[in-house]
Amino acid sequence: MKPHLRLVCVAASLALALAGILLAPTAKRAFAAELPKGAVTWTLANTQVTAGSPINAKLQYVRMPVGSKVEIAVETGSSATPHILRRYPARGQGSRMITLSGVPMGIYKYRVIATYSDGKFMTGSSWQRLNSYGTISLNALCRAQGAVIGGDGCQGGAIQVGLNLFAFAIAGNMDLNKPPLYGTIIKFPATSCRSLSLEIALDSTNSQPGDTALVQVIEGTLAPQFATVDQGTITTFNVTLNGGPFFVQNASTANDYIFYGGTGSCWSSSGV
Repeated sequence: MKPHLRLVCVAASLALALAGILLAPTAKRAFAAELPKGAVTWTLANTQVTAGSPINAKLQYVRMPVGSKVEIAVETGSSATPHILRRYPARGQGSRMITLSGVPMGIYKYRVIATYSDGKFMTGSSWQRLNSYGTISLNALCRAQGAVIGGDGCQGGAIQVGLNLFAFAIAGNMDLNKPPLYGTIIKFPATSCRSLSLEIALDSTNSQPGDTALVQVIEGTLAPQFATVDQGTITTFNVTLNGGPFFVQNASTANDYIFYGGTGSCWSSSGV
């Protein structure tokens, strides 16, 4: 081969080799960009649970490449750092019914995350909030910040009701209201409680057979809820709440004091 032709061939070979080196990263990036991106969804069976009870959910995924994984993540309270609870292999399309261990009283957020085979983030579902409710006493609610308590405040004590000694948190109707005039015994701010179980009674020593008390709970988003309390018995008044401010109001037919005990089902220890 003539010398000048040999030089042309060598130059062409070098150019091709250099082009291959330069194109290799571009090809790798193009290959990575072509990886399919799946989708995941996470659905809690209930967003309000009793503290300690199992948590049920459904996990679904589609278009998962070979080697993908799905992870269940949780954030607790004010923490912004998610914790991975479980990890499952995922390929193509599928779903799982998940049961997680119960959690203490509080607020939690859950979601599912999908990763590629190398562990890199692919996609994730939106966060879903879970409220976990525990039982707190009316004494604790009585002392909550923003709560206004009538009567003797939160002094508490015990009275005789029929043959039973009844421990109370609040003594109400100190203004001796009679229907249709009601006095407000509890004025409570926006609450973390979903329900109250109030125990209400009249003092058998200072009331007479046939005396009755009327109690109503008012929350703006719900219809008023009512209970009638007969002398000599302890009445349980189950109240539904919806998170807004509420009022407990009372009156008696015969100038009787009205005594309250009970509990709330709340996701915070204070009820607010």
